[in-house]
Amino acid sequence: PWWQISGADWGGCAEDVIYTKTRIEIMQPIHITVKYWQASLFFIFLCLMTVFFAIVIVGYDSNVKISKPEFVGFIMLPYLILTLIRTSKDIFGSLPRFSISADGIVDNRNGMGLIKWVDIQDITYVHTRYQDLLGFKLVNPQEYTQKLNLIAHVINIYNQTFHHNDVTVNIMSCNLPCEEIERIAKDYWKQNRFSNTFLNV
Repeated sequence: PWWQISGADWGGCAEDVIYTKTRIEIMQPIHITVKYWQASLFFIFLCLMTVFFAIVIVGYDSNVKISKPEFVGFIMLPYLILTLIRTSKDIFGSLPRFSISADGIVDNRNGMGLIKWVDIQDITYVHTRYQDLLGFKLVNPQEYTQKLNLIAHVINIYNQTFHHNDVTVNIMSCNLPCEEIERIAKDYWKQNRFSNTFLNV
């Protein structure tokens, strides 16, 4: 039997998708955004931490042995600034966090562009204490990793090392549950991963 799931049931997503037990018919691309109240609270927290460590570093006397708070400040401040930039894009940017369509998945944070379904070998959901990720095993990872911006490239090296995926998409604090995003991505992938291959034969 066919039934229709409204985008409103997915926490505000405007598009509708029709499901069967074995098949998904894509009506429109799905645009995933952040939960703005969570992102806003996180943004405020980052601002306060950035100011705190900036004050610690400004008060550093080069003639005195560096203290533990100052050492932590020198390490944390660049990370906080980079994270602040990424979070501000989520809140104030015009683009969604990422989009899923019949062509593939686009993460608008990392500069990698469209990851085509035909280039994906496997999709896994990675849950850790600090983040939730969709991990992708790719046919040719270098084709995509070379497009990453500097921030995303550093983060991707970490994720490759500890989570064993070629590239990842951060799905934490989105307007859909992480498990739901994983299911949608896998449904789209299974339905469309061979479509372009058949067209090119």
